[in-house]
Amino acid sequence: ILGSIAVSNELNADDLTHDPEVNSYYSKNSLNHSSVSPAWFVATLAEMKQLKSPELNFGNNLLMLIPLADKIVSPYRSMDFFKSLKMSEG
Repeated sequence: ILGSIAVSNELNADDLTHDPEVNSYYSKNSLNHSSVSPAWFVATLAEMKQLKSPELNFGNNLLMLIPLADKIVSPYRSMDFFKSLKMSEG
């Protein structure tokens, strides 16, 4: 039963884009909704823990473009994640 309880994701669609047409499309799209299940949330936390694991070796170079005024994802957490990646040089 726990997996079927809906929890609000608190995402403000206005923070996704400045384009009113894209925002309107997003808001009307039936695949987008404002809730997540506890099972999804717990699975996401487990994946995040695995991604932060010191044993994880990314193995490739990665370019991350991090907007400093992002309201959805913390730019500081993104930079910390980038710095933690083990990548080859060159």
